[in-house]
Amino acid sequence: MKKSIILGCGILLSGLLAINIHAGSMSVSDKQFTAIKSLVGTWEGYEEGKRNQSVVISYELSGGGSVVVEKIFKDTPMEMITAYHQNGDKLMLTHYCMLKNQPRMGSTGGDDKKISFRYIDGTNMNAKKDMHMHNLTLTRVSANELKQDWTLYQDGKPGPVSTFIFVRK
Repeated sequence: MKKSIILGCGILLSGLLAINIHAGSMSVSDKQFTAIKSLVGTWEGYEEGKRNQSVVISYELSGGGSVVVEKIFKDTPMEMITAYHQNGDKLMLTHYCMLKNQPRMGSTGGDDKKISFRYIDGTNMNAKKDMHMHNLTLTRVSANELKQDWTLYQDGKPGPVSTFIFVRK
């Protein structure tokens, strides 16, 4: 009996050690994508300066867990989709914008609480002149509060930043 308990404790400790070693070896991209996956569900909030206009955003896993699909302004003429996925050691996104263009961005650093994305390229646009989303910073304020800062560019220059605050529904 005593041997069984000691053996069981040894197996349990070995498993916990293996989990801890694996967690410590996760790349920044893995940690960030895990954080993006934790957003799955429905969130409600507002754009700063427009507190009286409710905005709903949802996150869903797709592609066998390889992509997180974000939908904002769902079922309206302003509906937009952003797809987050990994590309090697980098977290990427493609934003399907109401401006009818599709900028792609890659993570530029941060951690699993604050992830910054910067423009790489895009389709259906000329980044030097056309209006497009160029940067995004996602900040997990808490497990149930999310902040998004979207930077618009036009004529190759930064324009206004749209900040959204969401809470999990």
